This record gives sequence, structure tokens and C-alpha cells, in this order.
Amino acid sequence: MPVLWSVRPLYSNLSGSAKSHRPPVELGLLVGSNTSNPNSRCSLPCSVTFNHKTFSTEALLDSGCERNILDQAVIQQLNIPTVLLPSPIKVSSLDGSDLTTITHRTAPVNLLVSGNHHEVVSFFVFPSPQSPVVLGHEWLITHNPHLDWRTGSIVAWSPFCLSHCLLSAPLPVRKA
Repeated sequence: MPVLWSVRPLYSNLSGSAKSHRPPVELGLLVGSNTSNPNSRCSLPCSVTFNHKTFSTEALLDSGCERNILDQAVIQQLNIPTVLLPSPIKVSSLDGSDLTTITHRTAPVNLLVSGNHHEVVSFFVFPSPQSPVVLGHEWLITHNPHLDWRTGSIVAWSPFCLSHCLLSAPLPVRKA
């Protein structure tokens, strides 16, 4: 289930005469259902590690998801502690109906993407069993990967990743 971020509607950017009078948009999260082929989604192999326990799966890259989310079942399986958010985040479907409220985020965990991209990240706790790891807009902005949408693969990483996130092979040890 892709998670979409709520943005200001088009009418808020129009001139006064073109605007319709509508109530202000509430901060929250929009969620839509996906009935399309799951193979058409862009996902990358990843593993989430906490306290020497690892969960391996495919991370869904979702530019419409405002934040990074992790399914509650993974959090329970790895015994990841969670932290109460100062303000809950309402989650709504595309038709505006309320789905749930996000109240917690995880403690920092290790995330390995595509075998060599490593970072420590905190996820929002969200029921998402079909896509247990979702890397959202905030991840895409930070890492700015060059994606090949046809193959669902990363062609190149950003300069930020080249200097901060990518793990290279260790240098060989030379005998003295």
C-alpha cells in the first residue's frame, strides 16, 4: 500500500479570482491502495538490523510517501524500541477517509540498501505488511539516487552517498 504525502492543493497557488473557498488542509499523511502489478513498483534489496538481529526484504521506494516507514511486525520481530511522537500524525486515504494515526517512531536502526549503502535511520511505525520497509520522499531527497525506472535499479548514487553512505571493500592487509 503506497503512502502519499499531503501537500497544499493547487487552488492555494492560484490567484484570488480562481481560488475556490475550501477549508485549510490539515497536516497528515495520505494513503492509497495499489491494485497494480507489484512488480511495477521500484524496490531495492535491503536489510534492517538492530541489536545483532537482521530482517532482509525489499524496500519500496515511494516518492509519494512523506516519511520512511517500517511495519509493526518487523519492529516486534527485531525487538526495536519505539518512541512516542510529540504530536500524532493522522493517516488518511486518497478519498479523505481516516485510516490510522501514527504515534511512534523507532529508535535508530542500521539500514543496508543494495548491498553497500549503509546508514542509521529512524522509521515511523505504520502497518504495512505488503511493503514492510518504505523509503519515502525524505530518503529520496537526502540520498538523491539516479533511478532507472524501467529496471527498478539505482544507476548512480549522489555525491552525498559517495562520501557518507557507501561501503567499499576493505583494503587488503599486507604482510610486513
